[in-house]
Amino acid sequence: MKSGAKQAFRFAGLTVVVLGLAFVTAHQLRGSKTLKLSVQVQTVPERIQTWVYAARNSGEPDVAATRTRVLVRLPGKPWSTVSRIDSSAVKFAASAGGEFVAVLRYTQRPRPEVPGTLLLEIYKASGALLDRWSLPWEYDRPLPAVAVFRQGPKVALGWADVGAVQIFTPGQTRPATADLFAGDEYGLERSLYLACNDSTNELLVLATRRAANPTAGDTAERSSGAALFWLTPDGTILRKLPVEAEAVSAFHFDPVSRVIVVGGTDFPAPDRPLPFAEIRTADGQALTRVERVTPEQFASTADRHLCVLADPSRAVAVDLAQRLELWRHTRETENRSILDATVLNSPASVAFLSADVLFQNNRFVYSEPTVSVVDTKGHEIGSTSLPETLTTRAELVATADGKLRILTQNRIWTVLLAQ
Repeated sequence: MKSGAKQAFRFAGLTVVVLGLAFVTAHQLRGSKTLKLSVQVQTVPERIQTWVYAARNSGEPDVAATRTRVLVRLPGKPWSTVSRIDSSAVKFAASAGGEFVAVLRYTQRPRPEVPGTLLLEIYKASGALLDRWSLPWEYDRPLPAVAVFRQGPKVALGWADVGAVQIFTPGQTRPATADLFAGDEYGLERSLYLACNDSTNELLVLATRRAANPTAGDTAERSSGAALFWLTPDGTILRKLPVEAEAVSAFHFDPVSRVIVVGGTDFPAPDRPLPFAEIRTADGQALTRVERVTPEQFASTADRHLCVLADPSRAVAVDLAQRLELWRHTRETENRSILDATVLNSPASVAFLSADVLFQNNRFVYSEPTVSVVDTKGHEIGSTSLPETLTTRAELVATADGKLRILTQNRIWTVLLAQ
């Protein structure tokens, strides 16, 4: 490890320089291994296109989508069909805990002269249909973001093209609507992300008013006009917080640690993008900012003493409680990518799934997938490889009882950790 390295963190309007961070290379990860990792495997009845929800706690279901149906496996029971979708589903979402599942599909594709039709459905994980709504879908209109409230339940749709949110309640025909940028200039190529904070029954929204323009001379013109919003289930905007970013690329809400992560990009020069992750509490208070990482994946322990931010090139471990970066791991080769990452409580460590990304037979495949477990000092304490090549991205999930689950296109791998 390289001691004496410097890293700047900004929080609450201050800039603090932290000394002695660990920048971990692939060679440095090959330390003594103190964990024994054993693997169990279960076969899924059909090829999975999307994992909608992966069980983390006892009593939770697994929810997955194939090309033709949505499948649910309740604890101790076989897989069952929740909805048949006839290859027309376009978006899925599940509530925290997986009790409720939303399916957004089309019944008619839009054409330049004739709008199409979207069908929004919400189900119980047991398979009972709670309600469905038919929505017009104009030609070239981007699909909305989807999120599910655990309480109610309710389904939220976020329309980036108009900067609006609709919240649907079973039994009611008309949704509640919130206009996020009422009266503001609203440019082309917007983005919008949704997440539900079930502990406060609020909808969290990250939205931008315009696309990034790194060549603009004026700072205000380069700004994306991004902002965080807190909404009630009836569409009332409780508060709005500007986000200082020339572009946004990711958004997460972690229900365990109750923190918000915004992935952004600044452009010190037009050809020099600087990605960063801005981390806040669920009510918007700034915790820290981590630079040179795009937080495509994020997970945190409940006490916030260990979290991981990861993109295909790197994984970064941070102690949010101390606002301290612990280590960085960079990928071993140009083809090697980090697919997913999570955290473990015992031992306190980060687990990430990596693989070689190859282009074969006109598609990308993920060869030699490997799970690595790294402690808070940046030492690899265990690893294991999966004996299959993946044809879709896999999910890596840490369970409440200290196991790792890897969900692939046709299998669920369970990794057991032992000292």
